[in-house]
Amino acid sequence: MVDEIDAYNERRLAERKRNIVLAAIGVCVVILIGTLLVGKFLSDTQALGEMANQPPPEAPEDVVIEALPPLERRALEVQSDPPGAAIILNGIATRLDTPATVQVVANKRNTLVFMKEGYETTVATIDSDAQDASVKLTPFVVPDLPKEERNEDSEEEVEPYHGRIRVISRNPGGVFDGAEVLWNGRPQAEQTPMILKVQPQQEQHITVQHVDHLDGVMFVQAIPFKRNPDMRDALVEMQTRRDNAFSALAIRTFPRDARVYLDDEEITGSLITPIAMNRHFILRVEAPGLETYERAFEASVGTIDLSVMLKRTVYPDGSLTVEGAPEDATLYLISRREGDESATEIGRSSAPLRTVESGPYTLRVAAGPHNRRTRQDFDIDVPANRQLDIKLGVRDDELQVLNQTERPHRNR
Repeated sequence: MVDEIDAYNERRLAERKRNIVLAAIGVCVVILIGTLLVGKFLSDTQALGEMANQPPPEAPEDVVIEALPPLERRALEVQSDPPGAAIILNGIATRLDTPATVQVVANKRNTLVFMKEGYETTVATIDSDAQDASVKLTPFVVPDLPKEERNEDSEEEVEPYHGRIRVISRNPGGVFDGAEVLWNGRPQAEQTPMILKVQPQQEQHITVQHVDHLDGVMFVQAIPFKRNPDMRDALVEMQTRRDNAFSALAIRTFPRDARVYLDDEEITGSLITPIAMNRHFILRVEAPGLETYERAFEASVGTIDLSVMLKRTVYPDGSLTVEGAPEDATLYLISRREGDESATEIGRSSAPLRTVESGPYTLRVAAGPHNRRTRQDFDIDVPANRQLDIKLGVRDDELQVLNQTERPHRNR
Protein backbone atom coordinates (compact mmCIF):
# COMPACT_ATOMS: atom_id res chain seq x y z
CA MET A 1 0.00 0.00 0.00
CA VAL A 2 2.86 2.32 0.89
CA ASP A 3 4.54 1.59 -2.44
CA GLU A 4 1.38 2.60 -4.35
CA ILE A 5 1.14 5.91 -2.47
CA ASP A 6 4.81 6.68 -3.17
CA ALA A 7 4.36 5.92 -6.87
CA TYR A 8 1.28 8.19 -7.00
CA ASN A 9 3.18 11.04 -5.34
CA GLU A 10 6.09 10.66 -7.79
CA ARG A 11 3.69 10.89 -10.78
CA ARG A 12 2.06 14.02 -9.36
CA LEU A 13 5.49 15.59 -8.83
CA ALA A 14 6.58 14.77 -12.39
CA GLU A 15 3.37 16.29 -13.86
CA ARG A 16 3.88 19.46 -11.77
CA LYS A 17 7.44 19.86 -13.07
CA ARG A 18 6.29 19.36 -16.68
CA ASN A 19 3.55 21.97 -16.30
CA ILE A 20 6.05 24.44 -14.83
CA VAL A 21 8.38 23.91 -17.82
CA LEU A 22 5.54 24.39 -20.35
CA ALA A 23 4.39 27.56 -18.59
CA ALA A 24 7.90 28.95 -18.67
CA ILE A 25 8.19 28.23 -22.40
CA GLY A 26 4.84 29.96 -23.02
CA VAL A 27 5.93 33.04 -21.09
CA CYS A 28 9.16 33.23 -23.11
CA VAL A 29 7.23 33.00 -26.41
CA VAL A 30 4.85 35.78 -25.35
CA ILE A 31 7.75 38.01 -24.32
CA LEU A 32 9.53 37.36 -27.65
CA ILE A 33 6.42 38.18 -29.74
CA GLY A 34 5.80 41.31 -27.70
CA THR A 35 9.38 42.46 -28.25
CA LEU A 36 9.05 41.97 -32.03
CA LEU A 37 5.75 43.84 -32.19
CA VAL A 38 7.12 46.75 -30.17
CA GLY A 39 10.19 46.93 -32.42
CA LYS A 40 8.00 46.89 -35.55
CA PHE A 41 5.81 49.66 -34.14
CA LEU A 42 8.80 51.84 -33.32
CA SER A 43 10.30 51.20 -36.79
CA ASP A 44 7.05 52.11 -38.57
CA THR A 45 6.66 55.23 -36.42
CA GLN A 46 10.18 56.35 -37.33
CA ALA A 47 9.55 55.71 -41.05
CA LEU A 48 6.31 57.69 -40.95
CA GLY A 49 8.13 60.56 -39.27
CA GLU A 50 10.80 60.55 -41.99
CA MET A 51 8.15 60.51 -44.74
CA ALA A 52 6.35 63.43 -43.09
CA ASN A 53 9.56 65.47 -43.13
CA GLN A 54 10.22 64.79 -46.85
CA PRO A 55 9.21 67.44 -49.42
CA PRO A 56 6.08 66.62 -51.48
CA PRO A 57 6.76 64.81 -54.82
CA GLU A 58 6.81 66.87 -57.98
CA ALA A 59 3.72 66.68 -60.16
CA PRO A 60 4.32 64.38 -63.19
CA GLU A 61 4.71 66.18 -66.49
CA ASP A 62 2.81 65.21 -69.63
CA VAL A 63 4.76 63.23 -72.19
CA VAL A 64 5.64 65.60 -75.02
CA ILE A 65 6.24 64.27 -78.54
CA GLU A 66 7.36 67.06 -80.82
CA ALA A 67 5.53 67.24 -84.14
CA LEU A 68 7.65 66.71 -87.25
CA PRO A 69 7.86 69.23 -90.12
CA PRO A 70 5.09 68.97 -92.73
CA LEU A 71 5.56 66.10 -95.20
CA GLU A 72 6.88 66.91 -98.67
CA ARG A 73 4.27 66.15 -101.34
CA ARG A 74 4.02 65.48 -105.06
CA ALA A 75 1.12 65.02 -107.49
CA LEU A 76 -0.11 61.57 -108.58
CA GLU A 77 -2.79 60.84 -111.18
CA VAL A 78 -5.23 58.15 -109.93
CA GLN A 79 -7.83 56.24 -111.96
CA SER A 80 -10.09 53.23 -111.46
CA ASP A 81 -12.21 51.03 -113.68
CA PRO A 82 -15.06 51.79 -113.21
CA PRO A 83 -14.57 55.39 -112.02
CA GLY A 84 -16.25 56.93 -109.00
CA ALA A 85 -14.33 55.11 -106.26
CA ALA A 86 -13.52 56.97 -103.05
CA ILE A 87 -9.77 57.40 -102.48
CA ILE A 88 -8.17 56.81 -99.07
CA LEU A 89 -4.50 57.91 -99.05
CA ASN A 90 -2.22 56.50 -96.34
CA GLY A 91 -5.19 55.94 -94.04
CA ILE A 92 -6.67 59.44 -94.51
CA ALA A 93 -9.84 60.24 -96.50
CA THR A 94 -9.06 62.55 -99.43
CA ARG A 95 -12.75 63.38 -100.13
CA LEU A 96 -11.92 62.70 -103.81
CA ASP A 97 -13.34 60.12 -106.23
CA THR A 98 -11.53 58.59 -109.20
CA PRO A 99 -10.31 59.93 -111.55
CA ALA A 100 -8.44 62.52 -109.52
CA THR A 101 -5.03 64.02 -108.73
CA VAL A 102 -3.86 63.34 -105.18
CA GLN A 103 -0.88 64.74 -103.30
CA VAL A 104 1.14 61.73 -102.13
CA VAL A 105 4.21 61.82 -99.85
CA ALA A 106 7.35 62.38 -101.94
CA ASN A 107 10.18 59.84 -101.95
CA LYS A 108 8.11 57.33 -99.94
CA ARG A 109 5.93 54.32 -100.62
CA ASN A 110 2.25 55.29 -100.43
CA THR A 111 -0.89 53.22 -99.99
CA LEU A 112 -4.14 53.94 -101.84
CA VAL A 113 -7.39 52.24 -100.83
CA PHE A 114 -10.28 52.36 -103.33
CA MET A 115 -13.86 51.97 -102.05
CA LYS A 116 -17.00 51.85 -104.15
CA GLU A 117 -20.44 50.46 -103.31
CA GLY A 118 -21.01 47.22 -105.22
CA TYR A 119 -17.27 46.47 -105.53
CA GLU A 120 -14.67 44.89 -103.30
CA THR A 121 -12.26 47.15 -101.40
CA THR A 122 -9.02 47.36 -103.41
CA VAL A 123 -5.60 48.25 -101.98
CA ALA A 124 -2.69 49.49 -104.13
CA THR A 125 0.91 50.13 -103.04
CA ILE A 126 2.48 53.04 -104.91
CA ASP A 127 6.26 53.09 -105.37
CA SER A 128 8.18 56.26 -104.60
CA ASP A 129 8.86 57.00 -108.30
CA ALA A 130 5.39 56.15 -109.74
CA GLN A 131 3.76 58.93 -111.76
CA ASP A 132 0.23 57.48 -111.93
CA ALA A 133 -1.90 54.68 -110.52
CA SER A 134 -4.72 52.73 -112.13
CA VAL A 135 -6.72 49.81 -110.66
CA LYS A 136 -9.52 47.56 -111.87
CA LEU A 137 -12.23 46.99 -109.27
CA THR A 138 -13.76 43.56 -108.68
CA PRO A 139 -17.57 43.39 -108.40
CA PHE A 140 -18.82 42.42 -104.94
CA VAL A 141 -20.89 39.23 -105.08
CA VAL A 142 -23.59 38.99 -102.42
CA PRO A 143 -23.90 35.34 -101.32
CA ASP A 144 -27.34 33.80 -100.91
CA LEU A 145 -28.63 33.30 -97.39
CA PRO A 146 -28.42 29.57 -96.51
CA LYS A 147 -31.79 27.80 -96.37
CA GLU A 148 -31.36 26.87 -92.72
CA GLU A 149 -31.00 30.58 -91.85
CA ARG A 150 -34.00 31.80 -93.81
CA ASN A 151 -37.15 32.58 -91.90
CA GLU A 152 -39.86 31.79 -94.43
CA ASP A 153 -42.67 32.45 -91.91
CA SER A 154 -41.48 35.93 -90.94
CA GLU A 155 -43.16 38.92 -92.56
CA GLU A 156 -40.13 41.10 -91.81
CA GLU A 157 -38.12 41.89 -94.93
CA VAL A 158 -34.39 41.69 -94.32
CA GLU A 159 -31.74 42.10 -96.99
CA PRO A 160 -29.43 39.13 -96.43
CA TYR A 161 -25.71 39.48 -95.98
CA HIS A 162 -25.41 43.17 -95.49
CA GLY A 163 -23.57 44.67 -92.56
CA ARG A 164 -24.49 47.46 -90.21
CA ILE A 165 -22.13 49.60 -88.15
CA ARG A 166 -23.18 51.87 -85.30
CA VAL A 167 -20.71 54.80 -85.15
CA ILE A 168 -20.15 56.20 -81.64
CA SER A 169 -17.81 59.05 -80.67
CA ARG A 170 -15.99 58.97 -77.32
CA ASN A 171 -13.39 61.08 -75.52
CA PRO A 172 -11.65 60.55 -72.12
CA GLY A 173 -14.77 61.88 -70.42
CA GLY A 174 -17.03 59.28 -72.02
CA VAL A 175 -19.39 58.94 -74.98
CA PHE A 176 -20.65 62.16 -76.52
CA ASP A 177 -23.00 62.96 -79.41
CA GLY A 178 -22.97 65.33 -82.34
CA ALA A 179 -19.72 64.50 -84.16
CA GLU A 180 -19.58 64.63 -87.98
CA VAL A 181 -19.05 61.33 -89.82
CA LEU A 182 -17.31 60.60 -93.13
CA TRP A 183 -17.95 57.08 -94.41
CA ASN A 184 -15.46 55.97 -97.07
CA GLY A 185 -14.54 59.60 -97.59
CA ARG A 186 -18.11 60.85 -98.03
CA PRO A 187 -19.87 63.15 -95.50
CA GLN A 188 -23.02 61.74 -93.90
CA ALA A 189 -26.16 63.71 -93.09
CA GLU A 190 -26.48 62.26 -89.59
CA GLN A 191 -24.16 62.83 -86.63
CA THR A 192 -23.00 60.39 -83.97
CA PRO A 193 -24.48 58.13 -82.83
CA MET A 194 -25.56 56.89 -86.26
CA ILE A 195 -25.97 53.60 -88.13
CA LEU A 196 -24.32 52.78 -91.48
CA LYS A 197 -25.49 50.02 -93.79
CA VAL A 198 -22.43 48.56 -95.56
CA GLN A 199 -21.14 45.61 -97.55
CA PRO A 200 -20.16 42.85 -95.09
CA GLN A 201 -16.61 41.47 -94.83
CA GLN A 202 -15.33 44.48 -96.77
CA GLU A 203 -13.05 47.04 -95.18
CA GLN A 204 -14.83 50.28 -94.26
CA HIS A 205 -13.17 53.64 -93.55
CA ILE A 206 -14.75 55.95 -90.97
CA THR A 207 -13.60 59.47 -90.06
CA VAL A 208 -15.22 61.22 -87.09
CA GLN A 209 -14.78 65.00 -86.70
CA HIS A 210 -15.70 67.47 -83.96
CA VAL A 211 -14.69 71.10 -83.46
CA ASP A 212 -13.28 70.49 -79.95
CA HIS A 213 -11.40 67.30 -80.84
CA LEU A 214 -8.75 65.98 -83.20
CA ASP A 215 -10.14 63.77 -85.96
CA GLY A 216 -10.49 60.06 -85.28
CA VAL A 217 -9.99 57.48 -88.05
CA MET A 218 -11.08 53.85 -88.00
CA PHE A 219 -10.70 50.96 -90.45
CA VAL A 220 -13.29 48.31 -89.61
CA GLN A 221 -15.13 45.36 -91.18
CA ALA A 222 -18.81 44.59 -90.65
CA ILE A 223 -20.25 41.12 -90.08
CA PRO A 224 -23.24 40.02 -92.20
CA PHE A 225 -26.57 40.55 -90.48
CA LYS A 226 -29.56 38.26 -90.85
CA ARG A 227 -31.86 40.11 -88.43
CA ASN A 228 -32.40 43.85 -88.12
CA PRO A 229 -30.88 44.09 -84.59
CA ASP A 230 -27.55 42.61 -85.78
CA MET A 231 -24.82 45.25 -86.01
CA ARG A 232 -21.28 46.07 -84.96
CA ASP A 233 -20.29 49.06 -82.83
CA ALA A 234 -17.49 51.34 -84.08
CA LEU A 235 -16.40 53.23 -80.96
CA VAL A 236 -14.10 55.99 -82.25
CA GLU A 237 -11.75 57.47 -79.63
CA MET A 238 -11.17 61.23 -79.98
CA GLN A 239 -8.51 63.39 -78.35
CA THR A 240 -9.22 66.90 -77.05
CA ARG A 241 -7.39 69.54 -79.06
CA ARG A 242 -4.16 70.69 -77.38
CA ASP A 243 -0.81 72.20 -78.36
CA ASN A 244 1.35 69.11 -77.69
CA ALA A 245 -1.00 66.63 -79.33
CA PHE A 246 0.33 63.47 -80.94
CA SER A 247 -1.25 60.75 -83.04
CA ALA A 248 -2.23 57.52 -81.29
CA LEU A 249 -2.15 54.17 -83.12
CA ALA A 250 -4.61 51.60 -81.76
CA ILE A 251 -4.50 48.19 -83.44
CA ARG A 252 -6.28 44.88 -82.96
CA THR A 253 -5.06 41.84 -84.86
CA PHE A 254 -6.75 38.57 -85.75
CA PRO A 255 -5.15 36.21 -84.84
CA ARG A 256 -4.20 37.91 -81.59
CA ASP A 257 -0.66 36.51 -81.52
CA ALA A 258 0.29 38.19 -84.82
CA ARG A 259 3.52 40.23 -84.75
CA VAL A 260 3.23 43.98 -85.42
CA TYR A 261 6.03 46.15 -86.83
CA LEU A 262 6.16 49.94 -87.09
CA ASP A 263 8.85 50.88 -89.63
CA ASP A 264 10.50 47.47 -88.97
CA GLU A 265 10.49 48.02 -85.18
CA GLU A 266 8.34 45.47 -83.36
CA ILE A 267 5.62 46.94 -81.15
CA THR A 268 2.93 45.47 -78.91
CA GLY A 269 -0.23 45.42 -80.95
CA SER A 270 -2.64 45.45 -77.98
CA LEU A 271 -1.21 48.74 -76.61
CA ILE A 272 -1.81 52.26 -77.92
CA THR A 273 1.37 53.58 -79.55
CA PRO A 274 1.98 57.37 -79.58
CA ILE A 275 3.39 58.73 -82.86
CA ALA A 276 4.65 62.21 -83.69
CA MET A 277 2.33 64.28 -85.86
CA ASN A 278 3.24 64.46 -89.58
CA ARG A 279 5.14 61.18 -89.46
CA HIS A 280 4.87 58.85 -92.45
CA PHE A 281 5.22 55.20 -91.37
CA ILE A 282 4.86 51.65 -92.67
CA LEU A 283 2.78 49.24 -90.58
CA ARG A 284 3.35 45.50 -91.05
CA VAL A 285 1.45 42.62 -89.41
CA GLU A 286 2.42 38.99 -89.97
CA ALA A 287 1.68 35.50 -88.65
CA PRO A 288 2.81 32.03 -89.82
CA GLY A 289 0.74 30.63 -92.67
CA LEU A 290 -1.17 33.89 -93.29
CA GLU A 291 -0.81 36.73 -95.76
CA THR A 292 1.23 39.68 -94.50
CA TYR A 293 -0.57 43.02 -94.02
CA GLU A 294 1.61 46.01 -95.00
CA ARG A 295 0.47 49.58 -95.57
CA ALA A 296 1.68 53.17 -95.35
CA PHE A 297 -0.01 55.61 -92.97
CA GLU A 298 0.24 59.30 -92.11
CA ALA A 299 0.00 60.56 -88.52
CA SER A 300 -2.14 63.62 -89.28
CA VAL A 301 -5.15 62.81 -87.05
CA GLY A 302 -5.57 62.23 -83.32
CA THR A 303 -6.36 58.49 -83.44
CA ILE A 304 -5.82 55.79 -86.06
CA ASP A 305 -7.81 52.70 -85.05
CA LEU A 306 -7.23 49.52 -87.07
CA SER A 307 -8.74 46.05 -87.05
CA VAL A 308 -6.36 43.83 -89.06
CA MET A 309 -7.72 40.41 -90.07
CA LEU A 310 -4.94 38.41 -91.69
CA LYS A 311 -6.07 36.18 -94.54
CA ARG A 312 -4.94 32.67 -95.24
CA THR A 313 -2.70 32.51 -98.29
CA VAL A 314 -4.38 30.77 -101.23
CA TYR A 315 -2.05 28.71 -103.43
CA PRO A 316 -2.78 27.29 -106.92
CA ASP A 317 -4.47 23.92 -106.99
CA GLY A 318 -2.78 20.65 -107.81
CA SER A 319 -4.02 17.06 -107.63
CA LEU A 320 -2.78 13.79 -106.19
CA THR A 321 -3.29 10.02 -106.40
CA VAL A 322 -1.63 7.30 -104.30
CA GLU A 323 -1.58 3.53 -104.80
CA GLY A 324 0.36 0.53 -103.55
CA ALA A 325 0.07 0.96 -99.77
CA PRO A 326 -0.62 -2.10 -97.55
CA GLU A 327 -4.25 -3.24 -97.45
CA ASP A 328 -4.67 -2.31 -93.79
CA ALA A 329 -2.99 1.09 -94.19
CA THR A 330 -4.56 4.51 -93.69
CA LEU A 331 -3.13 7.39 -95.72
CA TYR A 332 -2.81 10.95 -94.39
CA LEU A 333 -1.69 14.18 -96.07
CA ILE A 334 0.02 16.76 -93.80
CA SER A 335 0.96 20.26 -94.99
CA ARG A 336 4.57 21.26 -94.31
CA ARG A 337 3.93 24.99 -94.58
CA GLU A 338 4.62 26.95 -91.42
CA GLY A 339 1.44 27.61 -89.50
CA ASP A 340 -0.54 24.89 -91.34
CA GLU A 341 0.33 21.41 -90.08
CA SER A 342 -3.17 19.88 -90.17
CA ALA A 343 -3.49 16.20 -91.15
CA THR A 344 -6.19 15.01 -93.58
CA GLU A 345 -7.13 11.39 -94.18
CA ILE A 346 -7.10 10.76 -97.94
CA GLY A 347 -7.77 7.02 -98.25
CA ARG A 348 -7.21 3.39 -97.20
CA SER A 349 -4.41 1.48 -99.00
CA SER A 350 -4.87 3.90 -101.92
CA ALA A 351 -6.06 7.46 -102.48
CA PRO A 352 -8.24 8.33 -105.46
CA LEU A 353 -7.71 11.54 -107.42
CA ARG A 354 -7.89 14.44 -104.98
CA THR A 355 -7.57 18.21 -105.58
CA VAL A 356 -5.36 19.97 -103.03
CA GLU A 357 -3.37 23.18 -102.78
CA SER A 358 0.03 22.92 -104.42
CA GLY A 359 3.08 22.86 -102.17
CA PRO A 360 5.09 20.67 -99.78
CA TYR A 361 3.37 17.85 -97.90
CA THR A 362 4.15 14.79 -95.80
CA LEU A 363 2.44 11.61 -96.99
CA ARG A 364 1.91 9.45 -93.90
CA VAL A 365 1.19 5.70 -94.11
CA ALA A 366 -0.13 4.14 -90.88
CA ALA A 367 -0.43 0.34 -91.10
CA GLY A 368 -0.75 -2.76 -88.91
CA PRO A 369 -2.96 -3.66 -85.95
CA HIS A 370 -3.87 -0.76 -83.69
CA ASN A 371 -1.85 -2.05 -80.74
CA ARG A 372 1.29 -2.33 -82.92
CA ARG A 373 0.60 0.25 -85.62
CA THR A 374 3.62 1.44 -87.62
CA ARG A 375 3.98 4.83 -89.28
CA GLN A 376 6.10 5.88 -92.24
CA ASP A 377 6.41 9.42 -93.62
CA PHE A 378 7.38 10.50 -97.14
CA ASP A 379 8.06 14.11 -98.21
CA ILE A 380 6.29 15.03 -101.45
CA ASP A 381 5.62 18.24 -103.43
CA VAL A 382 2.29 18.65 -105.24
CA PRO A 383 2.91 20.76 -108.39
CA ALA A 384 0.71 23.73 -109.26
CA ASN A 385 -1.88 23.05 -111.98
CA ARG A 386 -0.55 19.49 -112.41
CA GLN A 387 -1.39 15.99 -111.20
CA LEU A 388 1.07 13.96 -109.09
CA ASP A 389 0.72 10.13 -109.20
CA ILE A 390 2.56 8.28 -106.43
CA LYS A 391 3.17 4.55 -106.44
CA LEU A 392 4.21 2.88 -103.19
CA GLY A 393 5.69 -0.61 -102.83
CA VAL A 394 7.91 -2.86 -100.70
CA ARG A 395 11.59 -2.93 -101.58
CA ASP A 396 14.29 -4.50 -99.37
CA ASP A 397 11.56 -5.37 -96.85
CA GLU A 398 10.65 -1.70 -96.48
CA LEU A 399 7.76 0.38 -97.80
CA GLN A 400 9.12 2.96 -100.24
CA VAL A 401 8.01 5.38 -102.94
CA LEU A 402 8.69 3.41 -106.13
CA ASN A 403 7.62 6.08 -108.58
CA GLN A 404 6.35 9.70 -108.80
CA THR A 405 4.85 10.93 -112.06
CA GLU A 406 3.58 14.40 -112.99
CA ARG A 407 0.97 14.89 -115.69
CA PRO A 408 -1.74 17.37 -116.70
CA HIS A 409 -4.97 17.26 -114.70
CA ARG A 410 -7.20 14.42 -115.86
CA ASN A 411 -10.28 16.61 -115.68
CA ARG A 412 -8.75 19.32 -117.88
